[in-house]
Amino acid sequence: MTDFHVKILGTFNTTENWSTSLKLTGPLSLATMTTQAASAVTALFNTTTDGLKNYMTAAVVATGVTVYQVNSATQRAELKSSAAVGVTGVATGDSLLLRDAVLVEMFGAGLPKNNRGFMYLPPISEGNSNGLVWSSAFMASAKIVFDVFFPAIKAGGMSVYSFNRVATKAGLPPFSKTFMTSYAINNKPSTQDRRVNPQTGVRTAGGAF
Repeated sequence: MTDFHVKILGTFNTTENWSTSLKLTGPLSLATMTTQAASAVTALFNTTTDGLKNYMTAAVVATGVTVYQVNSATQRAELKSSAAVGVTGVATGDSLLLRDAVLVEMFGAGLPKNNRGFMYLPPISEGNSNGLVWSSAFMASAKIVFDVFFPAIKAGGMSVYSFNRVATKAGLPPFSKTFMTSYAINNKPSTQDRRVNPQTGVRTAGGAF
């Protein structure tokens, strides 16, 4: 069995970046896992009517995937492979801010909170949020495409997992795997400030006084 960290990559307003990731283990090769991940991500964003692109403005682009083959004992990357995706949002209106995110949580049986899996999707359009919760239309469509996404990216005997970096109170040693068996999309807007922090500010406005 081989462990992989799959990173989904994209841009926001051309010059800024976003990403999210999940971890899989199983019998696939790095090349096959990369192709499979790119196909699953493309469908997640590009599916007619329910694809995520329909709820994201043109500010948001899913550009590709990078798959890292990692050491099972340390979870450190040893090899990597990339594939293009290239799907642009088509929703009208204004986008929410880069730091705004849709939270997808992944769970295993009896899983403690500090060892769940998380995916933070890029911001959707302002019209799909009332400031408190996501729209019912978005939530319904997101379930439809994620119900397809997870089986697609797990095809060929792959499993989604999470791991702990330090020993847990329950006695699990560091780098123990917990396998994810279900997911839920949180209807409350979340934030990913670390998307914004690495961005370099540019002084573009000013003048004499």
